[in-house]
Amino acid sequence: MDTNIEIKDSAEALAAIASILIAADSVGRVEERNAVIERLKTTGALAGQENAHIAALLGRVTGQLCERLPTTESGAFTPAAVGAVIEAVKPLLDRSARAEALDLAEATAHADSASPEEQAIVDRFRVAFAI
Repeated sequence: MDTNIEIKDSAEALAAIASILIAADSVGRVEERNAVIERLKTTGALAGQENAHIAALLGRVTGQLCERLPTTESGAFTPAAVGAVIEAVKPLLDRSARAEALDLAEATAHADSASPEEQAIVDRFRVAFAI
């Protein structure tokens, strides 16, 4: 499996973070996805974008992550995959964007009641982003 992921900008970085968290509890609900899209619309990188644009971005990034990163049998990304995403997104986000990304991670985790798996990933982002 080619684990080389290409995250080009802060918008893709935020989509990758959301994708990791949506998959974390192996239960991707439409309500969770819709809440994530609404939250992404409030970020600096995606402010003013239409739902269709954000949904397409989220779908494209999620597809790349699923193709290139290891997942568990239930479809959640492995700890190694989470680490690869952290390493890919961190250089693209300045301190304020990292705080915004952590807010997004927390909102995504809590969109459908945070599972222990989701909280563990949020905690990894918090440590990695030094927030």
